[in-house]
Amino acid sequence: NVLKNLYYPQSILEPNCGKGSFLISSAEIFENLKILKGFDVNAEYVKDCKNSLEKYKISYDIQEKNFFNIDFSGSFDSSAS
Repeated sequence: NVLKNLYYPQSILEPNCGKGSFLISSAEIFENLKILKGFDVNAEYVKDCKNSLEKYKISYDIQEKNFFNIDFSGSFDSSAS
């Protein structure tokens, strides 16, 4: 897989994760992942996503929230380059 040989992410953020297709694919492709984080406004999709990710040995945080309404101020170090 081309992506597996080019990228080594330790975390994945999915702003609209739905049932988790992208997060599941990421868990299957990237061996160095430490955490998957996802948001969706649909409670059933969040539940399905969590259930699908249980079989992977990766930490995950899936929340029923609108990603675009989250206040991330102060979450990132502005001195990072």
